[in-house]
Amino acid sequence: MFPLHSASDRCRWWFEPALEEAKIDDYTWHNNRHTFCSWLALEGVSIKAIQVLAGHKTIAMSTRYAHLSPEQSAPASERIVTG
Repeated sequence: MFPLHSASDRCRWWFEPALEEAKIDDYTWHNNRHTFCSWLALEGVSIKAIQVLAGHKTIAMSTRYAHLSPEQSAPASERIVTG
């Protein structure tokens, strides 16, 4: 669990100074959320599960990550299992 300084500033009190100390530019807290959703999609997690885990209000927001899903990127004909 990340430490909370107050409800209003959430992670800013430690996150922004940490970025500055590490000399990391052009990075925001939202990048963490994007990475989380991307990794879920790459592991084949359903778009509905990504929606729930990320707290997206609509499934449309979560579908931004669908192109990363192995299931979505494989042609439909390759998904047919022959035996």
